Amino acid sequence: MNNMLSDPMIIWPETPTIPKELQYFIDEGITIYGGTKGPFKLNGEKSVSTVIRLIELLKFNTDNKVDFINKLYEEEDGQYLIYLFTILNKNGCIEIQNENIFRSINVNKLNSFVNNYKSEKEIKDKFKNTSLKLTTNNQELLNTFQNSFFCINSVNSKNNTNWELREINNISDIEQVDDSLTTLIFANTNKGLIVGPILSRDALDKSSAIKYYSQFQGKFKSLSSTQVSLVHLITTKVISKLGEYNLDKGLYTFFNYKTEFVSKLDIYEDDNLDILEKFDIATSFSSVRYSNKNNHFAHYKNSNNLLSRESINTEFFKEYKGKIPNYLKNVIKYLNDFKNDIPNKKYTPTGGNINSNIIFYLNYDSSELYGEGIYIYNNIKKQMFQISDDTQWSMNCIKHEPQGYSGLILIGSDIDLIAQKYNDFGFKIGSLNTGILLATFLALKDTAFSERKYEFIEKFEEKVIIEKLGMSLKNLVINLIIGVKKIDTRNM
Repeated sequence: MNNMLSDPMIIWPETPTIPKELQYFIDEGITIYGGTKGPFKLNGEKSVSTVIRLIELLKFNTDNKVDFINKLYEEEDGQYLIYLFTILNKNGCIEIQNENIFRSINVNKLNSFVNNYKSEKEIKDKFKNTSLKLTTNNQELLNTFQNSFFCINSVNSKNNTNWELREINNISDIEQVDDSLTTLIFANTNKGLIVGPILSRDALDKSSAIKYYSQFQGKFKSLSSTQVSLVHLITTKVISKLGEYNLDKGLYTFFNYKTEFVSKLDIYEDDNLDILEKFDIATSFSSVRYSNKNNHFAHYKNSNNLLSRESINTEFFKEYKGKIPNYLKNVIKYLNDFKNDIPNKKYTPTGGNINSNIIFYLNYDSSELYGEGIYIYNNIKKQMFQISDDTQWSMNCIKHEPQGYSGLILIGSDIDLIAQKYNDFGFKIGSLNTGILLATFLALKDTAFSERKYEFIEKFEEKVIIEKLGMSLKNLVINLIIGVKKIDTRNM
């Protein structure tokens, strides 16, 4: 909760209350009216009773935001109340007292998430500090942007330009896009309006856009007044992060009154891409999904919060009740354990704060733990479990000399768990987590981990290892194996 309060992406009213015009209607759920985004519905009996209770608490609230959220936290179903509070907030149903941030702002056009800005001045400053180059011959579109809050540069200007909005009337218009800018392209065609993609070093490249737009060569048309308004609205939302348009990974078509998203993978679907190319496109991360002011709240969704305390099932493994060797205990603590005073925070962070890192220990020392075998650490139960007492298999699938090691630390990543939030991008999150974990290990190997010497094992057969760990039905990845060297007693 403290993380949510201090999150710079979320602006909370100092003294939260509700606008007088807020109303609700109950019908197999609760529909709420009066927010700046318009009506929205929450389903379920629990939503009905909890929203009504929250509205009553807000109606008579005089506490500041910290005290109010703390009060919600102490209520029955406190987590759910806080989640609903964020829903009301992002839909503009929480009033900011003594300040009308919407004065002079066309709410019908922006119409979402402007309540996440502290003031009208902050909105204007955002636009004023964003330099936009317009490349179009449409005078109505030029006039629309000239009358907006953006700092508009001339067509030939390159100085201090952050963004370019470029109308496509010919494929050569795409070829001429300046690679140093972030360019949003659009066109009206014989089928209808196309908006996107964004072309930049961090988004799509020109070849993707050329491939898609080539089918409309010779079929480009002038924009209608309605399309001008739509292009202006989408551009405003994309640049100011007020909306959900995922234009860094694809484009939108508005054909025959139907809106469809066309991803990069869709653009290349007829091409003979190899499996790695398809994987790279499918698992690319949409920053829009989690960085704009709407979807940023997804990090605090209750189901996503629960992922930080989810653990792998160790119910059928043998619990180890003895003392964990100190060297191993330290490695486990700093690489996989939670901080005692902050139960949702780990010493080594993970993507999305998901509890997806898993530490296995292949023990070769008969005097430690329950003797030789495979062990797993459950960081929720703060307990080790023995999976099996067999280690002979390791000689055939891990390139090492077992007699030189006390054991092997296997770093696993539960991709199924990550995918509950990040879908196909979960594989890359798993690799990112391993990189962070490796950096932590290297930073501590001469201090907190100095009781033993360690070596990295570079070659191993992951599929066989996962089967021996009893995890063959899971999407588990083993990215790293660290050998714990035996103590040389000859020098003692």
